[in-house]
Amino acid sequence: MTTSKEEAKQAFDGIMLSDGSLPRRDKDAYFSMSLSDTKKLKSRPNIPTELLLDYLEQVKLILNTLDVDCQMGYPKVYHSETRGKKYEGVCLYSLDSPLLTFERDRWYTGGRYTRDSLHGDRWTNAKKVVPEDLVLTPILLSYWFMGDGSSSFDLRRNGSTVYAGFSTCDFSEEDNTKLAAMLNAFGIRSTVIRTGSRRYPYISVSQWGINRLMDCIELYMHPAYAYKIKKRKEEPWQEPQH
Repeated sequence: MTTSKEEAKQAFDGIMLSDGSLPRRDKDAYFSMSLSDTKKLKSRPNIPTELLLDYLEQVKLILNTLDVDCQMGYPKVYHSETRGKKYEGVCLYSLDSPLLTFERDRWYTGGRYTRDSLHGDRWTNAKKVVPEDLVLTPILLSYWFMGDGSSSFDLRRNGSTVYAGFSTCDFSEEDNTKLAAMLNAFGIRSTVIRTGSRRYPYISVSQWGINRLMDCIELYMHPAYAYKIKKRKEEPWQEPQH
C-alpha cells in the first residue's frame, strides 16, 4: 500500500492506464471506477466481490492521500443484468475536484460539451491518451498490471514459458508504441501485437522480460490480483541483441 503523496501519484497513474476514468461534469472532473467478474477466463479465477471491494477501498485511500474526497457510501456493491445474466460488481466515485480536472486535461483529448437536463451538463466522447510526462515505476506498473494485465503458463512447457502483457485497446497505435518503448527502456522487453477478430492492440511481454516485470510488481499486488504473478522457472539462455 502506498504511504506518501508521491507513491499515491504513481499508483493513480497506473490506475488511469487501466480501469480509472475521469468524467467531467460542468467545470470539474470526478473519478469513476467499476469492477466486476463477468468474464470467465481460464487464466483468471472468480475473484470474490469482497476482495474487489477491498481493492477499491485501497484506491479510495490513494485518492484521499491526494486530497480527493469520495462520495459518501462508496465504494459499494452494485447489481446489474446483461443479456439476461445477473451479476454483481463494485464501484467507486469521487467528488468533483480541481486536481482531477487537471488530471483529466492530462489524460484526455477532444470531446464536446453536452447539455443534459437528466444527467447534468458534461463532456463526452473524449479520447484517453498517454500523458507526455508519464514515468514508469514499480508502483505504477503494479496498478496498471492489476487492472489491464494478464498472465498464463504454457502448460506444455512445464512452467518454462509464461505469457503476459497489457490490454491497451483504449489507446491509439501511437500511444501503444510509446508504452512499449517505455517498458523496453525500463528493462521489460515488450512489443505491440494485434489480437482477436477485431485486431485489438495488446502489449506482449517477451520471455526475457517476464521475470523482470513480476519482480518489479510483486510487492505491491493486492490479494485480489495476486494470481497474476507468474514467473518462469528458468530464464531463456540468451537475450536477443538489438
